[in-house]
Amino acid sequence: MINLQTLAIYDTEISGLIPAELGLCTELRDLYLHMNRLTGPILHELGRLLKLTSLFLWGNSLTGSIPGDLSNCSSLIVLDVSANELSGEIPKELGLTLLLYNHIPNWNLQQLLQSNQNLDWETRYEIGVGSAQGLCNTPKI
Repeated sequence: MINLQTLAIYDTEISGLIPAELGLCTELRDLYLHMNRLTGPILHELGRLLKLTSLFLWGNSLTGSIPGDLSNCSSLIVLDVSANELSGEIPKELGLTLLLYNHIPNWNLQQLLQSNQNLDWETRYEIGVGSAQGLCNTPKI
């Protein structure tokens, strides 16, 4: 399993903690564990996955905060931890290396821009607050 590059166990209703042993799969590029019943924290061990590009943990019952160790995953492009019970802020260590897609249906920006659908006020508020926080936490160059 050490050479594993993609692990997709989503929408299977598995429960329990994320196994710390996943941190040993150093070739892992894509980890899809969304829409399950996972609990507990996002493990610091995931920061060992230096080649990780996509991490989907949304739709679980994960708690705690996003570990700063994920900043070790320098190839990480997509991190989706929405619809969990997380607390705290996005760690500053992650900087601007992540592009978070929280409000784009079907991951299709063009579809969103061309649709006649209006965003509700709650979504507009979340986007505005998230954008402001991102601007406040940008690293100085």
